[in-house]
Amino acid sequence: MQATIYHEQVEALLRRLSVDHSGRTAIESILKRQEAGSYGEDTLRYWLTHLSPDEFHSIYYDVRLPLLNDSVVQIDALLLNEKYILLLEAKNLAGKNIFDLDHQQLVRIVDGVESGMPSPLTQADRQLAHFKNWLLEQGIQLPPMEALVVFTNRGAIIDFTDKSDPKVKRVVRVENLPWRVRDFANSCLEVVLSRRDLKLIEKAIVNQPPEQKKKVLRKFKIEQHELIRGVICPECGFAEMKRLPARWCCQRCSHTSKSAHLDALRDYELLIGEQITNRQLREWLLLSSADTARRILVGMGLKSGGADKNRYYCLESFKK
Repeated sequence: MQATIYHEQVEALLRRLSVDHSGRTAIESILKRQEAGSYGEDTLRYWLTHLSPDEFHSIYYDVRLPLLNDSVVQIDALLLNEKYILLLEAKNLAGKNIFDLDHQQLVRIVDGVESGMPSPLTQADRQLAHFKNWLLEQGIQLPPMEALVVFTNRGAIIDFTDKSDPKVKRVVRVENLPWRVRDFANSCLEVVLSRRDLKLIEKAIVNQPPEQKKKVLRKFKIEQHELIRGVICPECGFAEMKRLPARWCCQRCSHTSKSAHLDALRDYELLIGEQITNRQLREWLLLSSADTARRILVGMGLKSGGADKNRYYCLESFKK
């Protein structure tokens, strides 16, 4: 599964923080949760391959659709069929997970420590409501729809405060998902979505808006001057390679590279901004020569704007 931009931003931030930075532990915890989520979504994809092609129309992952109120509906996986639509919310949660249906929360017990979080069922219901609104905005008749919460951690224990509640059936272990999909499909006998409807939905998903970068420095209350500058050695991780004619040389392990600055500039784009000036590049890469900086920028073939001292270059226009 391809990493999200936010995941890349968090990784870049950790690369650019000292090991003793006060905010590092919290950011590492967020990265671990992201990686767990990515693993869970990969597991979800694997088990959906157990469905035969004639059991569904299309499966889409990481769906993001804009609503008229400028919000976005996000769905881990969407199963689209002429008779029904299924939304799947993947949760890679370990330990014991108890759905408190009266208070709409999930009580988690991990290593003997009890904690609470919003119910994934409530999150799935919200996504389903948003998606229904989106369909109505497109003039599409609503087919039978359901949103399932899929536990992808096979070691997780799932329990409920009220096992007789109908919502219990909407929580499923990932290995049981193919059978749960078949059960729902068998209850939907009437064709509701036309070929035009299906194509309209598919086109919107294919052309969904790109993920936007977050202002991660502001989010984690980190000032730009706290970031480690310089070109990081791809061999040993030392953060200050020295610029030699046409290459970079690590002052710790002597590894050389012609392109190590590209990763450093990707970090700049992820953390600081998509535009950079000659002076800003020198400050970020720890260069003293404006001519060297100019050759690097021109050599990358970046789109530019402004003139003379006000010239800036668009890092997002660089294609590796």
